[in-house]
Amino acid sequence: LSKLKALVVTDNQIRSIEETAFSNLTNLEQLDLDHNEFESLNGSQFSTLKCLKKLRLHFNLLRAIDTNLFRALTNLEELNLESNQLQAIQFDELSSLTSLRTLKLTSNLIHTIDERSLFNLATLETLYLDTNQLRSIGVELLFNLSNLKLLSLADNQIDSIDDQAFVNCYHLEKLFLNTNKIRALSDSL
Repeated sequence: LSKLKALVVTDNQIRSIEETAFSNLTNLEQLDLDHNEFESLNGSQFSTLKCLKKLRLHFNLLRAIDTNLFRALTNLEELNLESNQLQAIQFDELSSLTSLRTLKLTSNLIHTIDERSLFNLATLETLYLDTNQLRSIGVELLFNLSNLKLLSLADNQIDSIDDQAFVNCYHLEKLFLNTNKIRALSDSL
């Protein structure tokens, strides 16, 4: 299977993946593991997937992101983690994803995002953070996302957005802030 480009293993009851399960799939570009029962992954499973461009892990039971989970996936362009049970995004969990263009974190339980966690994602164009529990958007969260075109922060608990939060989002075309607790808009929008 060394020439395999896509592997779809969705809608199963998979709870774990052996460390060497994908070791021979060195040309894999797309891996769909959505709609399974993963509670955690440690990253050793993905260490040989240097060509991977799309990783879909939505509709699982992931509660946290291991700091090594995506370390080897420097060519990844699309990551879908929506509809899991993630509660926070820490500084170094996504930092190796320097080629990422689309990040979907919709429908989790995220209440905290480290302000520096997205800093290395300068190529990011689409970011879905809707349907979470975010309360505020600080100045540093989006600071290095100058290529961002779509940002969805809808259906959170946001009541505070720093006046400079979008200052470097030069290419932002679509911004969704609906269904939050925003009481006033500043002139920085």
